[in-house]
Amino acid sequence: MPFSLAWCLFTIPCNNILATVVAPIGPKVNVIAAQSADEDTSATVAFSVVPTESTNLKLTATAANPSLVSGVVITRKGSSGTEYFANIALVPNAFGTSAVTITATDDFGFESQSFNLTVRNVNDAPVIDLIVDQTTAEDTSRDVVVTVTDIDSPTSALSYSSSSSNPALVAGVTLTKTDTGAVARIAVVPNASGTSSVTISVTDGTASTSRTFALTVSSDDDAPVLGAIVDQVTSEDAGVAIPLVVSDLDTAIKDLTFSATSTDAKLVSGVTFANDGTKVVAIVRLVADANGLADVTITAKDSLNSVSRTFSLTVNPVEDEPVLSAIADEVADEDQDVTVVLDVSDIDTAIKNLTFVGTSSNPALVSGVSFTNDGTNVAAIVKLVSGANGVATVTITSSDDTFDSEQTFTLTVNTVDNAPVLAVIANQTTREDTGLTLILDVKDSDTLLKDLKFSGSSTDTSVVAGVDFINDGKLVIARVRLVKNAFGRAAVTISASDTASTVARTFVLDVIAVPDAPEIGGIAAQSTTVGKALVIKLPITDFDTAIKDLVVTASSSNPGLVSGITIANDGVSITATVNLVASKTGSSEIAFTVEDDVFTVDGSFTLDVSGAVTTPVVKSTISGGKLTLGVTGTPGNKFLVESTSDFVTWTVAGTLTVGADGTAEFVPVTGASSGLYFRLRSE
Repeated sequence: MPFSLAWCLFTIPCNNILATVVAPIGPKVNVIAAQSADEDTSATVAFSVVPTESTNLKLTATAANPSLVSGVVITRKGSSGTEYFANIALVPNAFGTSAVTITATDDFGFESQSFNLTVRNVNDAPVIDLIVDQTTAEDTSRDVVVTVTDIDSPTSALSYSSSSSNPALVAGVTLTKTDTGAVARIAVVPNASGTSSVTISVTDGTASTSRTFALTVSSDDDAPVLGAIVDQVTSEDAGVAIPLVVSDLDTAIKDLTFSATSTDAKLVSGVTFANDGTKVVAIVRLVADANGLADVTITAKDSLNSVSRTFSLTVNPVEDEPVLSAIADEVADEDQDVTVVLDVSDIDTAIKNLTFVGTSSNPALVSGVSFTNDGTNVAAIVKLVSGANGVATVTITSSDDTFDSEQTFTLTVNTVDNAPVLAVIANQTTREDTGLTLILDVKDSDTLLKDLKFSGSSTDTSVVAGVDFINDGKLVIARVRLVKNAFGRAAVTISASDTASTVARTFVLDVIAVPDAPEIGGIAAQSTTVGKALVIKLPITDFDTAIKDLVVTASSSNPGLVSGITIANDGVSITATVNLVASKTGSSEIAFTVEDDVFTVDGSFTLDVSGAVTTPVVKSTISGGKLTLGVTGTPGNKFLVESTSDFVTWTVAGTLTVGADGTAEFVPVTGASSGLYFRLRSE
């Protein structure tokens, strides 16, 4: 053990005299016995120090094994005294032996005491790293990494366990070892949400340790649950009601929405749902008269999620009855059969193969019901008793091989004034300019024959001039008047009317063309005066022959009065000029004949010539060198104007005709009258 002498002898020279001095000894540390402690603890060792007179005592401590002893702190027991404590700090998890030395030092010296400190090996508990709080979604497990260390044991030798503060949330924890600890898989209770403390514990067999953390499970919307739907079988036209097995943890049944689809829209017309908040029924509606097979899918949906189920629907065919739609009531007039178009169908039987029957509650009004059926359209013809009126209920029945369908309607027949009945008039033929007379077959049950009114019309008024009627109350005669010389075809309509109704019959009238003779209109007696020829336009026409092609000749019964007759034909009109014997008066029958290629017709008129003969008076005047010869006499008389220069040879210079006023004038050619003499000579 280290030590120092507390006192020592030494010689000090003094004035050349040797002197011996006794020096003081340093502090003394009492003996310290061997010490022991457990691993990971600390050791406190009490010791005492005998001090000296020095006041500068200093205590220190050292450890021979710093891997075991991390440090020594010396403290005094109380505020004074000689007792001290050595507080020994140990290296964590270290064990073994180390020498510890306490040294006391002051102004007079120092002293050390050493002792052995034995640190006993003890088992260390495993260490779990901090686990932060965890979150997960509803119905979703959570894996948590647990990091573990153990100074004394390998991690593979450790054992793990767990616990939860909320078993309604945490279903269990599965711990799987890893090289660095374990993975804790936390299973949550289905559909549960909330918070739970989860504790993970680990032990090495002797010591254990735990870590606790919070697990929060968030609430999620759960999809509806729809039970399987068995396949369905039904009959044509029979809908299907299917109770649905449905639930939803988060949503009330009444708040779920339902929809459906079908693989055959020609079989399934739609699906509706009845939901009273407790139970749900799907009602499958079928297309009328359809049969077959379809897959139907039902879907239940909450605000976020949906679920579907599909089932097979078989619709078996059935025999359908005819469908006869309602028939509206009918109103008709007396004696008018009623046609009712029927709206009828049969999905199984062709329309043409249906049979129809009609009956009436009043056989005195309805004589029978017949039907027309072309395979597409069906009509009922209700035949009425002639002259009957009133009301009847008519029943129409449609039948296939199995079923009947019937509808009734009310038929009201009004009393009406019966129209006249005019028999058909056969087509007629007549000759040009030959009228047509017809005896009409006509009757009226409500009106006397004499009170009926008749009229006629034609489609061609250039052929038919009109229709006249003779009605003596027993017999009615129609006389068709023709346009003169017209021929061709016309439709003639004869109408008979009472006070309310009119009936008409039309026939075709053919007017055959025949050759027409020339026609001479009437000519009144004519007159003229002595010496004045008569010029007259003859009123001659021919429907078939042009005027220019007619041949006209004329003669006189008194040649002593009429010197001759000339005929002029310009193609438009024919003019006769009757020339008179000079100074003669009297009467004559003027006859003339007109010929075409077929016919010859004669005409005549009387001509009277009157008045005394006026002696012509000739005079001449010269004015401005121009000679004018004038004559007065009987109107119509004609004179030759002759000239001469020698009174031997006379040359005709012109003619004069006395006008109606009894005068006439002649003007010779200018310059030609010089040296000439003129005379007038009666023709």
